[in-house]
Amino acid sequence: MKFVNWLGLGALAMSGAAVAGPYLGGSVALTERASYEDVERANGGKFVAGYRFDNTPLMLEVNYLDAGDAEIENTGGVELGYSGITALIGYWAKGSDLGSGFWLAGGFYSGDAELSDPSGLLGIPGATYEDSASGVAISLGGVWKFTRYVGLQFSLDGLLGVTDFADDENLTAYTLGLVIELPGGSRSSSGPKAQNSAYTPTYAPAPVPAPAPAAELTPAPAPVVAPVIEAPVAAEAAEAPPTIKPNLPGGMAAIGVRRTAQPTMLLRQPRAGAPVDGNIPGDAEVQLLQRVPNAQGVWWYVSFNGSSGWVSESALK
Repeated sequence: MKFVNWLGLGALAMSGAAVAGPYLGGSVALTERASYEDVERANGGKFVAGYRFDNTPLMLEVNYLDAGDAEIENTGGVELGYSGITALIGYWAKGSDLGSGFWLAGGFYSGDAELSDPSGLLGIPGATYEDSASGVAISLGGVWKFTRYVGLQFSLDGLLGVTDFADDENLTAYTLGLVIELPGGSRSSSGPKAQNSAYTPTYAPAPVPAPAPAAELTPAPAPVVAPVIEAPVAAEAAEAPPTIKPNLPGGMAAIGVRRTAQPTMLLRQPRAGAPVDGNIPGDAEVQLLQRVPNAQGVWWYVSFNGSSGWVSESALK
């Protein structure tokens, strides 16, 4: 599989998951070719850029590895080197809220192998031989985050069958360095979400006539009397004909008398949460002036001790 195909696979994976955070990092690298007894270890470096996903146990990474120059013993200074790019996709196991975790990934590497011959053992003194190298890569590593954005990254990387002008043996790299998570990625939060305390009706309130203010003496329009009162009323109130009492607002006519089932409030409009104009104790007699049904139930415009307002029918006996 070509390097560009691995990049395409990474882009496809990114389209189906939420990114926990892009990251960048740099590490020192100790490399070896363990299959050769006469090739020494070398010091190099690795630079990484990648994504780790939050809702999916997935990671993507592209890194550049400079394996350093490994000297070959008893050759007068002949050195073997490699440098190239590796694309990885793998399993990411998140271990903490800060972003620590471990990964196991596989992918593809592509780069250049280099053999330098300063002594001319292989032919021309000072000659450098180069060849392309590519193949399968595997990586096992982890991240320990000591802040939200900065952590320590370590890995064991293996490049299989790297060109070395001999038997093309595996190259192993042990890396240790810093990683920085870039701000702007999504991150889940374990804290409670703030609740909106404001009440927003989910219906269109039925239009109701605004009651006349208690302080004004001008008579309000005669209310529409409901033809049927479904709730039971006291016997003596039912038998009494409509009367106009001096303490009713604007000269409105009472259409009945009922008592409160419990202490309740006189509201300025027939809806829950309306401004309060007064309080009525339990078992108090109120004058019924107008009945209005709406989406929140049945409401009565009542008069009590010279004050008037709206109460829910559920508050009346």
